[in-house]
Amino acid sequence: MNCIEKYGGEVNETSGDGLMVLFKEGGAADHPAAAIKAALEIIAATEALNRHGSYPWGDLRLHLGINTGTAWIGCTKMRGIAGERYTYTASGLTTVVAARIGQLSTGSRLLVGAETHRRVADCCRFEPVGEKNLKNVINPVSVYRVTGLSGFEPIWNDPGRSL
Repeated sequence: MNCIEKYGGEVNETSGDGLMVLFKEGGAADHPAAAIKAALEIIAATEALNRHGSYPWGDLRLHLGINTGTAWIGCTKMRGIAGERYTYTASGLTTVVAARIGQLSTGSRLLVGAETHRRVADCCRFEPVGEKNLKNVINPVSVYRVTGLSGFEPIWNDPGRSL
């Protein structure tokens, strides 16, 4: 949570061990870099936990996907036989693509979509993953792996936590 809030993100939804994070602070031009910085710090924190802890299931591994674009944000009402449920969420193709890109990620690798790549290409280092066909998305999507952010070294630094 510290890594997310530090860069102006807000956890919008949780599902099992998954999160949807929205970046709304600052201008829209700042959101992709903020999301990438938060994700890189989350990866660094996870690596620190893996170095200093032992888990019966093995190391912690993340699936990380970032996509940039327009989304509908607000209250959504779902109706069914059992009644109605309201949720405040982001929805649309942008969020679907982000989730599907995250599903492609393995081994705590950070993957991003084409618009995110375009907006931060001057400050990030990438490896192209290729064009991917994603569930419930008509056209193939260009996916890139973030290998670093120029001039940014993620450091897991939480004075309240001992490892």
